[in-house]
Amino acid sequence: MSPTFDPTSVLDDDLPGTVLRRASAGDVDAIIGLVRRAWADGRRPDRAHLAHLVHHGWFLVVESADGELIGAVHVRMQRTIGHVSLLMMDPRHRGHGLATRLLGVADALCAVFGCTPYEELEIHAAA
Repeated sequence: MSPTFDPTSVLDDDLPGTVLRRASAGDVDAIIGLVRRAWADGRRPDRAHLAHLVHHGWFLVVESADGELIGAVHVRMQRTIGHVSLLMMDPRHRGHGLATRLLGVADALCAVFGCTPYEELEIHAAA
């Protein structure tokens, strides 16, 4: 891997056609939908905050074969620390190990940039 790492990869072990990719500005509404499903009864980030995060750092999303976002995590590099936050999984897709894979990719991304991963408290992916 290199600092130009593009985290696009197929994750079809359990869910054929599932892809990991970096979110774009066009994904904000889909991320909001995922947040609503993942955190049905908790405090949620608002649209402006999520849009800001898409543009700052790496907002990695897992997309199903039909184009629905089913998981996400945000990674922000700050000097030698990689802040890992907002891990979320659609409740219908928990139990496939995708949250663990997302954390692994987040940790690997931190390593690529020479950062130590630091998992922040806003991690929501109960199995």
